[in-house]
Amino acid sequence: MNRLTEWQPLNTSKEEQHAVLKDGVSAQDAYNLLAQFEDKCVEPRDMLNPVELAEIAVALMKLKTYESLGLSPTELKKAKEDGCLFIFPCKIGDIVYHNELDADTQRIRPIKYKVVDISIPQNDDGTPKDIILYIGRERMECRASEIGKEFFLTYEEAKAN
Repeated sequence: MNRLTEWQPLNTSKEEQHAVLKDGVSAQDAYNLLAQFEDKCVEPRDMLNPVELAEIAVALMKLKTYESLGLSPTELKKAKEDGCLFIFPCKIGDIVYHNELDADTQRIRPIKYKVVDISIPQNDDGTPKDIILYIGRERMECRASEIGKEFFLTYEEAKAN
C-alpha cells in the first residue's frame, strides 16, 4: 500500500502527533482510499498489529524454507514419521564440547572438538541405528543421542554439566 499520510508533531512536544496528507496527495485521494477500506468492512481494530505481522512473516519464511527443499510440510512430516528424515544436531565443521580431565590442572573442563564427518550406520535389516558424529583428528565417535548428555553444542552448556 502506498501511504497517503505521514505523522507530524502536533506542537513542540514530539509525543503528540497528528496525521497529515503527504505533499501532492489530495484530500479526494485520501477519501477514496478510506472508502475502499470501508467497502471491504476493514476497521482499524480488524487490522493486524506489528506482533501478528511478525508472526506471519516468520511463518512465511518457514514455508519458503520448505519450498526450497522441494517438499511440503506434510511431506516432511510423513518422511519424519516413516524414519526417512534425519535432523542433524550440527554440521561438519561445527564445534562440539566434551568434558574431560585436564592433565595439568587435574580438573574436569570442556574440551572443544571439530566435527569432521557424519554417518548413519544401518542395522542388519537396513534401518538406521543412530547418527554418528566423528570429531577431532582422532575421529572420536559421538552419537547424536549423546548430544546434551556427554557432548554439548556450546561451551556454557558443557561447563554447566
